[in-house]
Amino acid sequence: MFISSLQETEILDIMCIRDTRTGRYARVPKEVLEAIAESAFKTSDWPVILSFENHCNPRQQAKIAQYCRDFFGDMLLDTPLEAYPVGG
Repeated sequence: MFISSLQETEILDIMCIRDTRTGRYARVPKEVLEAIAESAFKTSDWPVILSFENHCNPRQQAKIAQYCRDFFGDMLLDTPLEAYPVGG
């Protein structure tokens, strides 16, 4: 599992959509992250890629990152692999 921050991406499978005056957006509560962590590798050995589009302030982004570290633990690849550099 690799976590990275990308703009203009969407969560494809699990979305909680809420309409606002500026349009709809996806919001992933910690319960969803916990559910993904509990079931991610039970039916497949393939990697799980999470991509977040967020409109959160830095404090909220840090909280989401901490949830990912808490729930995914050693399943989480949070630095690029040397053989596959990001942006290269």
